[in-house]
Parts: sequence; C-alpha cells; structure tokens
Amino acid sequence: MTTHSEISRHRVVSAKDIVEELTQGSKGLKRFLPSTKKPLLPLRNKAIRGKLDLRNLVIDKPLEIRECDFEDGVDLRYCEFKQVVNFSGCNFRQRFNSGDEVESHTIYRKDLICKGATFAGTVSLNGARVEGSAYFSGASFLNVEQSADFTASSFGKTLDCNNAVFKGPVSFNMLQCGNNAYFHSARFEGGGEADFAFASFGTHIECPDTLFEGKANFHRVKCGDSAYFERAHFEGSEGTNFAFASFGANLYCDEVAFLGSVNFDSLVCADTGYFRGADFQSEEQVTFHYASFGHNLLCNGAKYRGEVSFRSVKCGHNAVFTNAGFVGEVNLRYLELGRNLDLRWTYWTKRARLGQIQVSKKLRLGGACFRGAVELYDSSIGTFELWDPNHPDDQPLKIRTTFPQYGENDLRSVIPSENELEDTSQKTDAWSARQELHNRLNRGGQEAKDLVDDLFPFEMQDEKHLTGMNVTSTSFERFHGGPTDELARRLAVKLADSQDPMTFSIDPYRSLSNHYASIGDEAEAKEMRVRGYHGLRENRRKGGRTNWTRKRWISEWLLYRPTKYGYRIWPLLLPPIFFLFIVGTAVFWSQGSLEPVAGTKYPPPYDAPLAQKMFEHAVYSLDLLVPALNLRYEAMWVPKSGWLLGWIYATFHSILGWILIALFISWLTGVIKPPE
Repeated sequence: MTTHSEISRHRVVSAKDIVEELTQGSKGLKRFLPSTKKPLLPLRNKAIRGKLDLRNLVIDKPLEIRECDFEDGVDLRYCEFKQVVNFSGCNFRQRFNSGDEVESHTIYRKDLICKGATFAGTVSLNGARVEGSAYFSGASFLNVEQSADFTASSFGKTLDCNNAVFKGPVSFNMLQCGNNAYFHSARFEGGGEADFAFASFGTHIECPDTLFEGKANFHRVKCGDSAYFERAHFEGSEGTNFAFASFGANLYCDEVAFLGSVNFDSLVCADTGYFRGADFQSEEQVTFHYASFGHNLLCNGAKYRGEVSFRSVKCGHNAVFTNAGFVGEVNLRYLELGRNLDLRWTYWTKRARLGQIQVSKKLRLGGACFRGAVELYDSSIGTFELWDPNHPDDQPLKIRTTFPQYGENDLRSVIPSENELEDTSQKTDAWSARQELHNRLNRGGQEAKDLVDDLFPFEMQDEKHLTGMNVTSTSFERFHGGPTDELARRLAVKLADSQDPMTFSIDPYRSLSNHYASIGDEAEAKEMRVRGYHGLRENRRKGGRTNWTRKRWISEWLLYRPTKYGYRIWPLLLPPIFFLFIVGTAVFWSQGSLEPVAGTKYPPPYDAPLAQKMFEHAVYSLDLLVPALNLRYEAMWVPKSGWLLGWIYATFHSILGWILIALFISWLTGVIKPPE
C-alpha cells in the first residue's frame, strides 16, 4: 500500500533534472541524460524543488510547466527560448527573475504564457524581449514591496494582463508592445504606483473596469491607436498623470472615477477624448493645460469636485460639456476650437474663466447655470447662443438649477412649467413650445420677466447687475436667443445691460448691433447701438469703470443725447430748416425789402403776380439758408441799404444754415456718433 509520504515524494521534481532535460543535446554541453530515462517535460501538478537556473542558456525545446509549485526561485537571465514558454497556473514562492537592472535581455522567440500564475515574490522582466505575445491573464502578483518589474521590456505582439492582480508597485516604464496591451478588470492594489511612463503601444492599451489604488503614471505614454479606460477607478492619493501622453486615435475615459489630482497637461489625442460621465471626486486640481484633440473633447455629464483647468486646450472640432457640473473654479482661458463649445445644461458653482477663447462656430449656453463670476473678455466667438433657435417645438425648455446628479433627469422645466409638464404629456392635442413662449412674452409684466430670468444662464448679483460678468473686447458675429424673435431680443438686451459695472463694455452692444444689421433688421441694430451709448452714460453716472473728460460730457449733453447719438437727426433738422425757410420768406416779403446788388444790372424782385413773388422770395430764403448752394438769387439781391434788422437777420439766417447743414452732413457720414 502506497503511503502519503510516498505520494508526496512522487510529486516532487528536482529543478536540476529539468535543467538537464532542457539542455540535453545542446551544443557545447558534455552532460546528457541517459536515453532510457523517462522525459519530465511537460510537467503538471508537480512540486519543483531547488532553484530553476537557466542563465545564459539557449533552450531549443518548448518549456511547458503548468499548475506546478516552485518552492525556490527561478532565474532566466540572459536565457534564450526558441519555443513557447508556458507557466500557466504555476505558483512561484520565490523571485521570478527574467531580467533585472544588473542582468537582463532574456529572449522569448515565441510566446510567454503565465495565465493564472501566482507570484509570491517579485517578478522581474526588466529588459526582457518577447517576440510573440505574453499572457498574464488572471495572474496574481502578491509581493507588496515590488510586485512586478517590466521596465524596458518589449513584446512583439500582445501583452495580456486581463483580470491580473498586482498587490504592490509595478513598473511598465519604457515598455514596448507591438500590438495591444490588455488590462481588463485588472487590479493594482495596495497603494503602490503603477508606472507606465514612456511606455509605447503599437495599437491599443485597454484598461476598462481597472482599479488603480495607488498612483497611476502614464507620463509620455504613446499609443498608435486608441486607449480604453472606461469605468476604471483611479484612487491613489498621489494622483493620476497623463502628461505629454499621445494617442493616434481616441482616448476613452467614460465613467471613470478619479479620486486624486489628475494631470493631462500637453496630452495629444489625434481624434477624440471621451470623458462622458467621468467623476473627478477630489478637491485637488485637474489640469488639461495645452492638451490637443484632433476632433472633439467630449465631457458630457462629467462631474468636477475641485478646481479644473483647460487652459490653452485646442480642439479641431468641438468641446462638449453638456450636463456637466463644476464645484470649484474653472479655467478655460485661451481655449481654441474649430467648431463649437457646448456648455448647455452645465452647472458652475464658482468663477468661470472663459477669457481669450477662440470659438469658430457656436458658444452654446442654453439651460446652463452660472452661480459665480464669468470672465469672457478678449474672446472671439462665431455665434453666441443663449438658446437654440431650432429647439424642437414639441419638446419642453428645461434649465439646470442644481449640481447634476442624474444627468438630464434633474433638469427643471420652464416651458411648460413643472406643474404643467405632466398635464402636457397626457394631452392628445399638439403642444407648441414656440406658441407657449409667444403667449407668455406677449402677456408681459412679471410673468414675461420671470420667464426671461429663468432662461438667462447667468446668476444675478442684484436686479440690475451680473456677478462679475466681463465681456470686454469680446466679439461675436451672430446671436441666438431662442425659438422666437421676442425672446431673442429680450435675452440679448439682458446680456448686454446686466454687465458688472466695474467691467462694463460697449462691445456686446456693438456685436449685437452688427448681428441685427447682418440679418436685415436695421431698426434693432440701431436700437442696440443707442442702448450701448446709454449704458456707457449710466455706467459713468453710477461710478463704474467709464471715465469721461469734460469735453466728452459737454458733447454728450449738447450733441449726442439730443441727436440720439447720431441716429435721430431728422426730428432736429427738419423743423428748424422749415421754420427758417418760412420766416426768411416772410421777413423779405414786403416790397422794397430787397434791392439789387450794387454794381449789377439785376432788376428788383417782382411785386406781382403773387405766385412769382412767392417763388422768388422763397428761393432767396433757401439760397441764404443752404451754404454752397448757388441758386443765383443771393447774388442778385441784398437787404436794402440802411435796413439794419434785415442785414442782421440775413446774417443770422446764413449762420444757422451752416450749422444745420453741417449737422446733416455729419449724420450722413457718421461723424456725429461718439467715439467707441
């Protein structure tokens, strides 16, 4: 009967015997196994005792040792394996050394397979070269001081670490992978660093549902195609670093949770960066300084709990933040976009820095809520959109009033109101958002004011001024204010009139005026210009940033205000011109009041018939009134000699004519408008 000790003894295999079998027939070796000895390999379910030392050897045979227990260390430094190496399911109690900082360059001509293996000691593949693929799926790296060292290792095809567990720090620094690297549902535990700095991947690196409990370092990582981090968790207190990383296509970080600081500075993404539903939970700063995206940056529904900076980010197409929430201060200065900046239904708790941005197409703000100051100075925007003019007529208009928790589900309906929304959804008759807007605005009063206030995205400091709204030197070519013209006009006026007094600027009025002029609404264009000048005057009167000289004040009261800043000349010019024309005719109506110019042979004015007399005296009055207009009558007649009052009136008549005509010419040429 076989005893338990005998069974255990039968399971034990000497590491030296494995070495002897692997080296049997190898060139340059004098020791050979007896031909009658049964081959050991492949091995399964054995206990291997003694150090497996294959240093500096060239192994021509496949090495298949599966589900075995290595009681001592494994040393493969400078070894060359010409066939597949398979350690699947094995348990390594001591160090697995396939290359370290002193001796490295282990070569695997085909695949290295360690699926489901358990490494109690450090795993070192520093400088190793796998010309095929390496499989560590389901493997466990248990050493808490240094789980694994893949520094400067290379993999010709695939690196598979799906569902692998790393209990301590691990280094993939300068790793090179010809195709894909897989880390699906992998776990980097224990708070140690996962260091991928300077690693490169020919196509993809995939880390969906991966857990990083310590620092995750992807500094200067290069990926030929896309990187996938969907639903990953970055929990390290030392943060996550993607600075200077580059991706040939997309970066997917949808629904990722970041619990520490995050650095995406100078990241390069040839196509699109996806951060939809990402949750930046730490109050530490998140930075995207100088990052660039060939097409889009999509941050729909993302949540930022601390300060975040997108300073100098560039996107070839769009940056989309719909339904995103920002708790800390946000910096978007120097943002450059080839198309749209979409901030609809976003929530901003503190200051939003949007100064010096370049948005080629649309800045979309519909339904957003800015609780803090907004800096939008020195910016160039194609279309400033407070509400979409093409809003679907059968859809309610909703706004955000709280930090987003459930995406679109926590929006508040304005048209129809929340109380009316359920009733509207149950009606069978067609419902029109446009018609509802039209009706409420036409009713006017407090109802219309409340509606405009609800749809206006910026928080008011009081009834008249915004909280730190600064649009100095900002220009936009078009303005969109919603489905109806009246709503657009009211929102435009509110945007321009509600500026912070200490940062007041006429620039938004000018841009709005140009917009209305471009769409053919000259009356509204003029009105916006006039409102701008009124705004400057009121800002100066209330001690705002406007500072006028005494000359400017005199011009304001004597010239600009009476003429409505050059837009209301006719009501001022026509009455005095008509009056002087009539009075001049009457003054010189009596016979003998005019006489021929001395030295000429012109006859005196006719006294009859009446029509001819009226014509001659009226034309004489007009000739005196209009300078540089030669109707020949002024050259024919003058007031009679010795009639002092007649000569005084003629002089006064001509002077007023010069003034009125000068005002008329100034109106035509625009000279009378105040400087901007």
